[in-house]
Amino acid sequence: MPAPNACRRRASSGLDLTLLSALTAPIPRTCHGELEVAEPSSAWTLDPSAEQCHYTARVAFSESFAAPPHVVAGLSALELGNGPAARLEVWIVPGTVSRSGFTIRFATKAGASVESAAAFWLAMSV
Repeated sequence: MPAPNACRRRASSGLDLTLLSALTAPIPRTCHGELEVAEPSSAWTLDPSAEQCHYTARVAFSESFAAPPHVVAGLSALELGNGPAARLEVWIVPGTVSRSGFTIRFATKAGASVESAAAFWLAMSV
């Protein structure tokens, strides 16, 4: 016998499948966006000990979550200037995700010329 608030249906193979109703599970909330960094090199911070430059920004959600969400980010655009070969990394700064936002960081090797970069991000409650 299926659990209360469950849906029953027959698969094409004839097996009986029981699916939990969406009413019993919380609906995840999502928020997403893109951050473009088209700042002059002077806006990037040089970290000589790590031999890298980084640009850090705080991203605010349009509405706060009930609890800190899970956040993922990825590089969506990159324009390099003339100069040494560059590698650009983008990540969520650990420990900065809150109900209202998070901090994202772009980093590259010192001396690299990044004209612009963009990252997408997705936050989701669980």
